[in-house]
Amino acid sequence: MSEWIKNLKVGDEVIVDTGPLGWSPSYVARVVRLTKTLIVVAKASAKKGEGEAKFKRTGSSGGGFSSSDLVEPTEAAKNEITRLQYASHLGNFNGWKKLPLDVLQQIYKLKQDGIG
Repeated sequence: MSEWIKNLKVGDEVIVDTGPLGWSPSYVARVVRLTKTLIVVAKASAKKGEGEAKFKRTGSSGGGFSSSDLVEPTEAAKNEITRLQYASHLGNFNGWKKLPLDVLQQIYKLKQDGIG
């Protein structure tokens, strides 16, 4: 088990990695509860008690086809999630996903301002 997982506390940020076959994109979440056997996380935007996901203390959601894992929330990983979120907000054109975060933020702002 990774050292950072051992040291998790309620309120800490984690990344939920849905993997290459994930039905939804990876996201940043917060630890909402810890037990002897489970780590319970929720998206930051979720209301209390909603949108929770449970993971083993190893950081794995289990096995199977659509398993997810907890990943250490490095700045690079959080920036990648943000970049992909901006790309998805701009539309289904796959070319958006190739652009760097700062360019996507500028395009998104222009779109929000009604330009383009």
